[in-house]
Amino acid sequence: MPDLADAETEAARDIVEEGREVDATEAANVKAAVDETIVPSEGTEGEGGGSDEFVRFQEVTEYLTETTYEIGGGNPNPLDFELTHAPLIAAVEYCEVVEVEVPFGLPPPAPECDPNSDEQGFIILERDLGSLRVPPVVAFVMFSVLFVLGLLGLHWRERDEAELAAAAAGPTPVPVQS
Repeated sequence: MPDLADAETEAARDIVEEGREVDATEAANVKAAVDETIVPSEGTEGEGGGSDEFVRFQEVTEYLTETTYEIGGGNPNPLDFELTHAPLIAAVEYCEVVEVEVPFGLPPPAPECDPNSDEQGFIILERDLGSLRVPPVVAFVMFSVLFVLGLLGLHWRERDEAELAAAAAGPTPVPVQS
């Protein structure tokens, strides 16, 4: 998409102003996800490739990512009953690289964006871990309830056995004093 104002994700529309520009390490992680999205996968025979819906380039060297922004995300604290994650949204500005003929034996120049290309804009990526912690919490509560019910059942059984033992012994004779 050429302009962030046209983004379907509302948080991505203001990501340049409200978001944060990421460091080189996180930008490389996001670039790997962009590579999977806009460059067709070349798997071995029998491997299923991804969808070609968003493919724009044939090689990862045909485009350059300029700036990467992120907004959202977070690290919920389960002790405060925060069990769901907020989605992390990244916007990557990309452009097509100018093709340069390099004479044999010389190193290639650093890639530069082609200002006349139509292949430039932003790619919006969303990572939503959602309710990643909810299933373990539900399992913990369920097994805690089952444990308590098991202990309660053992307590009732022990109390019933004590009453049966007292009834089987019969009444205890009281010594008569003369």
